[in-house]
Amino acid sequence: MLRLAISGSTVALAIGIGGKLNPIPAAKEYIQTNCPGVPLINLHNRQGFLSPDEVIQAIEDIRDKVAEFMSAGGYISKVLLFYAGPNTVALSVGALFANWVPVQVFQFDEGRYIYQYTLNRELLKNVRDGRAHK
Repeated sequence: MLRLAISGSTVALAIGIGGKLNPIPAAKEYIQTNCPGVPLINLHNRQGFLSPDEVIQAIEDIRDKVAEFMSAGGYISKVLLFYAGPNTVALSVGALFANWVPVQVFQFDEGRYIYQYTLNRELLKNVRDGRAHK
């Protein structure tokens, strides 16, 4: 099933948790403009207020879906992550990817996504060593 949903080694994942923002329209716009052909997969999208239990359930749901992608082996080499939600959940989402593949991180600003950085082993090592901006 997973291989049928992905047409190449790069995949875009959208996650929307709580609040009013649905990340899908802006993510589609970014992909169509900057990387046409990259498939966009909605990992999780639930708007509105979430209780603490619902937040944990959302993180577990995302965890299970990320694990499914990771089990696809070397088929995926890069992820474009379009996230809309609380920072507390973003930390958990970052931990779930666990340096599996490079993850391009985007910030939502004034109705569109803007590329910020690529989260990978090299960047994390440079941050730990105090060389991220050199």
